Order: sequence, then C-alpha cells, then structure tokens
Amino acid sequence: MEATGMIRSDVGIEYPDIQYHFVPLVISYDGSSSLREHGFQVHAGPNRSKSRGRVEAVSRDPATPPEIRFNYLSHPDDLVEWRKVCLSFHFLLPHAVSKG
Repeated sequence: MEATGMIRSDVGIEYPDIQYHFVPLVISYDGSSSLREHGFQVHAGPNRSKSRGRVEAVSRDPATPPEIRFNYLSHPDDLVEWRKVCLSFHFLLPHAVSKG
C-alpha cells in the first residue's frame, strides 16, 4: 500500500505545491523488482513543474517507439521548486523516523 501526502511549502500558496509518496518496501528506482530486505522509501517532487517535455512519433510504424524528451528542469522556476522539496525533508524526516 502506498500513501501520498501534499503540503504547501510557504504561506500564501493557493495549492499544495509539494507531493510525497511513502512506499513500505524497497524497490529499484524503475520499479522493476522489489528487494527482499525490510525498508521503506519516500519519494517527493513539485506538483506543478513549468518545464514541458514532448513525445513525438518518429515513424508511421506503430511498433516503433516514440522519441521521448522529458526536459526536466528546463524552466528556471523548477530549480526553485526542487530546492523547496529538498529543504522540506529537513523538517519532515526527523518527525517521521522513530528514534526507538
């Protein structure tokens, strides 16, 4: 079971701008296999990135994979948003991990 949480990173923001995913197992980043150890993972990211990628057909043959350009962090505001995401872990993780 996966859980999701959203927060506003600052006062005055109209919508939650950071999203967290809590996963109670250890998986490879591409999700292809889970490891046999105990663990959990937390993934986070901004909700409304301004960067835009594209998916483009490169052939009329439907079996030919499209060209995919993610174009991550191509808009300067996205770097600001990711900095907020990283800083939010400074406040989140000490409260989320038990010191037992």
